[in-house]
Amino acid sequence: MIRVGIVGGTGYTGVELLRLLAGHPDVEILAITSRGEAGTPVARYFPSLRNRVGIDFSDPASTNLSSCDCVFFATPNGVAMGQVRPLLEAGVKVIDLSADFRLQDIATWERWYKVKHVAPDLVAEAVYGLPEVNRDRIREARLVANPGCYATAVQLALIPLVETDLVDCNHLIADAKSGVSGAGRKAEVDFLFSEASDNFKAYAVMGHRHHPEILQGLRQSAGKDVGLTFVPHLVPMNRGILATVYARVTKEADFQKLFESRFAGEAFVDVLPAGSQPETRWVRGSNMRRIAVHRPSGGDTLVVLAVEDISEGRRRTSGPEHEHRVCSEARARSTRPCCREGFARRLAVFGIRSSRMTIRSHLAWYWRWLLNVVMMAAVGDGGVGGREQLPNHRFRSRRGQQIAALGDENVPPQERSGGRKGERGRTRAASGHRQGRAERARAQRHATSGRERRP
Repeated sequence: MIRVGIVGGTGYTGVELLRLLAGHPDVEILAITSRGEAGTPVARYFPSLRNRVGIDFSDPASTNLSSCDCVFFATPNGVAMGQVRPLLEAGVKVIDLSADFRLQDIATWERWYKVKHVAPDLVAEAVYGLPEVNRDRIREARLVANPGCYATAVQLALIPLVETDLVDCNHLIADAKSGVSGAGRKAEVDFLFSEASDNFKAYAVMGHRHHPEILQGLRQSAGKDVGLTFVPHLVPMNRGILATVYARVTKEADFQKLFESRFAGEAFVDVLPAGSQPETRWVRGSNMRRIAVHRPSGGDTLVVLAVEDISEGRRRTSGPEHEHRVCSEARARSTRPCCREGFARRLAVFGIRSSRMTIRSHLAWYWRWLLNVVMMAAVGDGGVGGREQLPNHRFRSRRGQQIAALGDENVPPQERSGGRKGERGRTRAASGHRQGRAERARAQRHATSGRERRP
């Protein structure tokens, strides 16, 4: 049994890590620290973990983590680097889910994260926790730096290409979309429901923190310098990442077979059949990544689609950490087309004219039909009184209402409900009623006009 401790367990990172570890048969969770929630049962804070995690949050200042075999840091950037050294000296394996030990270049890390690194000597020892690249080193490492989510998606989509030098490595493009929960459990205007919902935007276009991390991994795989343009986007969904990468082909090869052979032995990477178009919901709540390879129109541009869960990068060594850095540019107003224009386009698909009157009449018919369906569903055909007491009398003819009031035993056989004959009877009765009403109106007009001509 592996004894595990977690530092920082109240964010999205912590709850995802707890969910995974609670279901592991060989893991025992000894401690979960939180300054603000010390003494609170974990199951009360996260009801989804009831009957799975039975301990309380503890104060990190008074919690002894040295008795653990492994400790996860699910903390903000800059915390782990100041606390991991005593644990490493005590023989505890540390997995840092933040970005403190991902970048080997200390100057680059300090430039992006705006903090002075307090443990630069440990950076050289830390192993980048991407199992598809460093599996053997991860097994032997004391300190593992867990990859970021964007970095994981983009690297695995490009590593098979840069390893074989089949594409132009100087002009790679990565276009990635991420859900809102990747920003973490915090209150910021950009991630409020009214701001993120019904909206889609790029951010950090001038530079994202995961960009140097991606470049570092690709350079190590390619053995040379690599050029990459990386643009992240925020989409109004809770979790999930879709990364679309573009590369110009320089040498011909069977790229589908290349990806299949590269990830043939990987349990958490699924190369989809040719022509597939993966969706984020295909990997929701899982540790899988699904990759599809395309070459549009047989041209010289290769397109690789990779989808993963929002915490996929962190879950590889098993917990989520993800940080959005929203660019400071002003947010553009939404330019969503009005409902009438969207409805007109849908009508055009069925060959229906999209004039304003046509749209209004079709909408009126639709709402009448929908109201009738809802009322019938609310009462049900098998309810008390049967069909004839359904509250849809507004939509019947007057004769149909009379039949409903009298009952089948008091109406002529040809007009009784049930069967095709009853339906024809009701139709004829309704049409006769309409015809009689028209004749009475015509006679009334003639009578009126005759009185006006009398002297």
